[in-house]
Order: sequence, then structure tokens, then C-alpha cells
Amino acid sequence: MKFGESYARAISNHPEWPVTTIVAYGKLKTMIKFLGELTSTQQVREAERRFVPPSLSFDPTGGAIDEKVPVTSPMLLGQHNTTPTTEGSGDVEAPLASSSSSTAAAEHEPIFVEITENDFFDEIDRSIAKLGAYTNARLEELNRDLMQLTTNVEHGWDTEEERVSFEEMAKAIGERFLSLESFINIQYTALYKILKKHDKYLPATPIYQFYRKRMYQQHWVQGDYSRMFVKLSAIHSTLRGDKAGVQDKGASQGFVRSTKKYWVKAEDVSSVKLALSQHLPVFQMKLDELRGDSQLTNSVYLDNQSLELYHGRLEKYPGAIAMRYRWYGDKEPEVVFVERKTHKESWKGELSVKERFTLMPEQVVPFSEGTYTVDMAVDDLLKRKPRTSAAELDDFRRLFTECQDQVVGKQLEPMMRTQYMRVAYQIPFDASVRVSLDTNLLMMKENPDCAPSCEEAGRWFRDPSLLVKRTEVTYFPHAVLEVKLSLAEGEECPRWVEDLVERSGYLTLVHKMSKFIHGCAVLLPDMVQSMPYWIDDLSLRPSILHSQPDRALTPRGGHVPRSGPSRGSSVDNASVVDDDHQQRPMLSGPRAILLPPTTNLAGVPYTDSTKFCAEEMASLLNTAGGLNPPPRPPRRGIWDRTMHALGLRKPTSRTVQPYMLPRKIPMRIEPKTFLANERTFLNWLNMAVHLGAIGTALVGFSIGLSTTEANQSLARPVQLVAVFVMPVSVVICLYASWVFFHRADRIRKREGSFDDRIGPPVLALIVVIALWGTFIAAVAQVASGG
Repeated sequence: MKFGESYARAISNHPEWPVTTIVAYGKLKTMIKFLGELTSTQQVREAERRFVPPSLSFDPTGGAIDEKVPVTSPMLLGQHNTTPTTEGSGDVEAPLASSSSSTAAAEHEPIFVEITENDFFDEIDRSIAKLGAYTNARLEELNRDLMQLTTNVEHGWDTEEERVSFEEMAKAIGERFLSLESFINIQYTALYKILKKHDKYLPATPIYQFYRKRMYQQHWVQGDYSRMFVKLSAIHSTLRGDKAGVQDKGASQGFVRSTKKYWVKAEDVSSVKLALSQHLPVFQMKLDELRGDSQLTNSVYLDNQSLELYHGRLEKYPGAIAMRYRWYGDKEPEVVFVERKTHKESWKGELSVKERFTLMPEQVVPFSEGTYTVDMAVDDLLKRKPRTSAAELDDFRRLFTECQDQVVGKQLEPMMRTQYMRVAYQIPFDASVRVSLDTNLLMMKENPDCAPSCEEAGRWFRDPSLLVKRTEVTYFPHAVLEVKLSLAEGEECPRWVEDLVERSGYLTLVHKMSKFIHGCAVLLPDMVQSMPYWIDDLSLRPSILHSQPDRALTPRGGHVPRSGPSRGSSVDNASVVDDDHQQRPMLSGPRAILLPPTTNLAGVPYTDSTKFCAEEMASLLNTAGGLNPPPRPPRRGIWDRTMHALGLRKPTSRTVQPYMLPRKIPMRIEPKTFLANERTFLNWLNMAVHLGAIGTALVGFSIGLSTTEANQSLARPVQLVAVFVMPVSVVICLYASWVFFHRADRIRKREGSFDDRIGPPVLALIVVIALWGTFIAAVAQVASGG
């Protein structure tokens, strides 16, 4: 669908948007086309070189500014074309479509009496001014209504009807805010498209970069209005009567819970926030100090040179751990959380555990080197918290010792940084239901390519003064939502959680997704031995291409898509944004930036999403010589395909590209998986016994037929069928044994694709032949009168 059509549809779906504030997309596009036609006929080429629009502070043509040069003569559209052409039927011309009579007249009369490029720039300036004025007015109105509602709720309510009325008012304010955000996003996109068209049709006066920077500085793009969700969540919490739990102030903390992760398209982030705010309050330890609802979170993940922790978490080995140092805020860390996540098998009745304790920043390096002992840590803890109980001290000693032994014994060092803006939804200190939403997510190498590593520099995190190269950082295009449940035995998941996850259409489940694993797979391709399964998703392709070296092959279209940098990072060339993945304003996000829109997460499960060629992604991530497109694999004959399907021929360089790393799908290995394999094996043996019985029966039929001289000619075909079926039953026993051991080996290795495409069809064919042979023998015997 062309943008003009989607633009018209969006406006028709929102009658509350005033026509006078809408960008005249169709009008501006028509102006560009006529100006482009005049330019192509060379009638105004020299005049354009002298023209300087008053809205610019520099000459976009690169020439000298001279205010005495007269502006070119007006361009009469009626002399060239009296009927404007449009790309799509949905182009909106708001100022000209106020009445049906004006629309009818536009078909026979020129839309503009006379225009110059100056008129085009004036129209752009008016559009930007109208958007700013309208947005300011609507935001002031929303803030005023929200303050009034907050005051009314604080005064309390007398009846249930009044409480429900307050709740409906809060929902209405949230819906109005979402409508305003949609309005700003679609109008910004319309201006961006128009500026892009201008530079395409009128390359002599490029203005896209100037106006893009100018719009980026507007308050409706730079402002962070997510504080409104904090106030709405507080109102809903008061109306529900939420009661806070008891804060755990122990020296070490443990969290036992089940976690599921979802991807959220950037344009749906505000809708998800509004839905969450109606059921859980925003929970931050220092919420009053934040500008919005989110807090900058940094996590430094540890691993060794063989990426032992990466592969353990990817394979989901029992007891696999992840170690990280985490701190909050956009300033230098004041307190560092040492966290360890341990994977456990749920079929054993165990849940994964996250444990953590705190250190001072200056204690992290001695802790990693083993010079900061547990006794020293306990003494420092008692100085800070003299009332720490003996049980808490024992837990602290155990966790500190285990973590330090793992860091020193496995030679763990800082390897990967994840940085994002996190907003948490939770009833204070009640961990039964906790939801976190991470936006503006990026992963970064903790050890720079051309500088000393953290271990060599004696640091536990990357030197912030070093420039972050484009190949050392990858921007994740989606927000990540985590639903963490810690319910008592027999307690059911709240209904609203199921509605949000399964019925809202905003979330896409990505089983066992990990930011650490994704960062290592994209930025450390030479060190990993396998890739996570989600790496092949089409929506991740621009961000992965952006992180590749310059010598890499650019994607289709001839340019590399790029995303803008997140706050707190400095990336070279990060200001260059791809045209097809332009950032758009978001009123509710940090710095009001939307990440690039995606293409295949429209409410469908991940497994049904569109993927691009796996070999192409493998060439992006597994070759050191650049992003060369993979060669077309040679065509295989029927015999080769059959042997590969049976698993009787190992992959060779002719059938599988040597740079192709395996994709790992998280699998739950339980005893019932092996028992299911055994049941399948016994079922195959059962079928083999049945075939043997059929063969024996056919032999009996053939002996009965051969007793009479008249039926001896019929006995021979029956004997042939029996001779065919009985050996096949033996072959099936051998084939079932091979399949049983083959699948057991794949289960132990946690490799997928257990389906058998050859055995069942062959078995069905043999059964059909045997049954037909039995039927023919029986008919022949009856016909012979025997």
C-alpha cells in the first residue's frame, strides 16, 4: 500500500483530528511534481541556482547569498497541466477538500494559480508551525484534565458509581494521549516523505537534511511526555486500592520466578504502556528523580574467551549461569549489583533463579581478581548494615564465595554491554506479578577493537571516553517486554495478563530470548559456535547490517540502514539515518524517538513470520571477509535428497555452505521425551509384527491354493507378495532401531527436526500392497471354490 493511501485511511479513522492542522500531503506532492517538470524543461534552471528560500539560514545550492537578486517569475501550473496527478487514490489535500464543490472544481481548474519553490517552503513552514501549536494546545488540555482527575481521586469517592466514573475518565485521557501520539507520528512521516520526494525531483536544492534536523529539534519530538503514564498508573492504583508489600533489605537477594519475553513493535509501545498502567503501577526506586517513566539500565555481562557462558545459556544446559554487573542511572555507578542467573529444568519442579548482592564500584575489580575476600566483604557489609542477621550473613557468604569462585575459576571478564531504558510495572515490593518494558535497547562490545581490553586497563567496564565504533554496537529494533510471575502453588495467572499476552495483538512471544546472547551473536561472530534461532528474523536485518564492516556488501537499495544512537553512547556516523527506517517522534519515550518500524510482527507468532535466506544471514555473521552473497547451492537429484532425508549422508561442502553456523532452538529435555521416543520405537515394531503376520497369512493362502491343480496359477502371485512382505518386516525392525538411536542422540544434543519424512509413507505403501495381496488371495480362493 502506498503511503498516500495509508495516510488517507489513518485520517479517516480519526475524525477527532482537525482538518486545519493536517499536512496537505497531496498538495505538497503536486507542487513538487510541477516544479520538477519545469526544472526538467530547463526553463528555470538558472533561476533556481540564484533562489534562496527565506526559511533557510544558508544557501542549499552551495552558492553565495545575494538578497538583491530578484526571484524568478511565477510558474503558472495551468500552462503545463490543469489536472494534478497523484500516486495513490488516498492522497489527502486537506486545505482543498473542505467541500464537495471545491473538489469538483479541482478537476477542471488549476489547483494553484501560480507557484514558485518559495511557496513550497512556505507551506512546509506553515505545516510545522501548525503541528507545534496544535500539539501544545492538546498537551496543555490533557495535563489540565489529568491534574483535575488526580485531585478528585485524592479527595476520595462516596459510591462505586463515582469510582467507576473516575476510572473511565482515566482511560479516556489515556486514549486521547494515544490519539495525539498517532497524529504526531503520521504527520511527521508525511513531512518526511514530502522532503524525500523534493530532493528526488529537485536535486538542485536539497533540503531534506536541514528540515529533518529542524523537525528533530521541535518540542513535540524532543519532549518526553511519558510522565503522563506514571500519573495514570497511580490513579488506577488508588482506585484499585493496591497495598504495597514488605521490602527485602537483605544483604543478598534471590528471585525464583518464571519469565517470558516478548517483542513489541516500537509504534505499539505507548499502547502497551497504557494497557499495563491500568493494572499495575509504575514502580521505580527513585521515581521522583526521573524525567519520565523509564530509567537507564546498564548491564556488563562476563564471559571467557571461549564464550563458555554464552554457549551454556544458548544450549540451556542444566545449571548454566549468566554473570553480570548492573547499575542504574545515567551517571557514574554508585552501587553495583553483582547478579547471577542460574538455569534449571522446570520438569523437575525447579524454576530458574536470579541472585544478587551489592558492591561498591571500587570493589568490583578486586572482587574479579580474587583479592577482595569474603571476610573483607562481610566486614564492609557490617559497617554499612550493622543489624544484618546471621542468616543473611550466611547467605551473603555463600553467594559471594560461589560467584567469586566462578569468576576466577572460569577466567571471566567483561565481554558484552546491554543498555536500555527500563520501566517496571509492579505493586511495590510484591513480586507475584512484575512486568518490565525495555526500550532504546542496544548491545555493545565491552572490549574495544583497537584499544586495551577492560582486563588490560584494570577496569570492570568500558572506558566511557573511548569512541564507540559502528561495528562495536548494534541497536535492537524492538522493545522487549518481560512478564515475570512468582505465584503461590495453586494461584492462577491474572486474567488481564492473558488478555495482554494472547489477545491484544501487540506482543510476539520469543521463547528464551536473551539480550546477552543476541549481542554476542551479532558482534562476536568469530567467537561463537552457534546462533540463536531468532537471528534470522527479517525485522533484525537492518540493525545487523548496520554493525557490519564498511567493506561488507550493502543490502538491496545500495545503502546500509542505520538507527540513531541511544542516550549515553557516542557512535561514529550514528547521525546518518536510513531513509527506509527513519526515526519518528514518540511522545511517551525517552528523548521521544521511535526505533525503526518493523515489517513482519503484525500480531503473528514468531514461527510464522517471514524470514530471509538463512545462508544470507550466515554470510553476514560468519565470514571475516565481508558480506558476500552466498553462492547458489548445487541442485541435488532424487537419490541425494532421499539419502539426506534418511540421514544416511553427512553434509559436505557441496550441500551446505562451510560458513553456516547451526541455529539453536531452546528445548526442554524431560524424561517423557525419551519415553516418547521409546513408545514410537515400540509402535514401529508392532507394525513390523503385523506385516510379518500378514506375510505368514499370505503363505498359508498360497499353500491352500496350490493343493488344487486349477488354482496353482493363482498361488504364484500370492507367494510373491508374501515373499516381499516378510523380509520387509525385518527391514522395518532394523530401520526402527536406527531411528530410535538417531533420535535419542539428537535429543541429547538438543538438536531439533525429529520428523521422519520417509518411513511413514513407505510403511503405508507396504501395508497397502500387503492388504491388496491378501484380498486378491482371498478372492481367488473363494472363486476356486476352496
